[in-house]
Amino acid sequence: MRGPAGMKTERLKATVPVGRFALAAACLAVDAATKAWAGRILAGRGIVWLLRPWLSLQLIHNRGVTLGFGAGDPLVWTLVSGAAVPVLAVLLARSRVGVAGLALMLGGAAGNLLSRLTDGSVTDFVHLWFWPGVFNLADVFLRAGALLAIVALLREGQWKPKGAS
Repeated sequence: MRGPAGMKTERLKATVPVGRFALAAACLAVDAATKAWAGRILAGRGIVWLLRPWLSLQLIHNRGVTLGFGAGDPLVWTLVSGAAVPVLAVLLARSRVGVAGLALMLGGAAGNLLSRLTDGSVTDFVHLWFWPGVFNLADVFLRAGALLAIVALLREGQWKPKGAS
């Protein structure tokens, strides 16, 4: 193929399957939509029971991380989230194992980062009877993704915990 000024050019091949990022983008979109919904519907309502006593909704603006730890340092958590997103994106682009888990983690991390950047806090709104705090879908994506990635690495024999033979 010839480009400008008659120079020979080659078509650029996508080195990263774009589909890998579709799951992360879907997670980000679902998380953002549910946080916006929770902010509109739950504001000023206290606890809303869906399945008493197992599942309730309660709007919380969390400036820290899980269970509100580190709430006095929101800038630190914004920087940590801001560093995690590109690292996860690079891992997702380069990985051959645990791709679904990495995509879920990227979507979750990006969702919470977006909340921190736009609202100064993370919107949490789901409470389950067995969990000690309130959380959001980004948190679910992060934890499920980490679990999937670890299982994939263990199954492929690419990661062995300490003490494993």
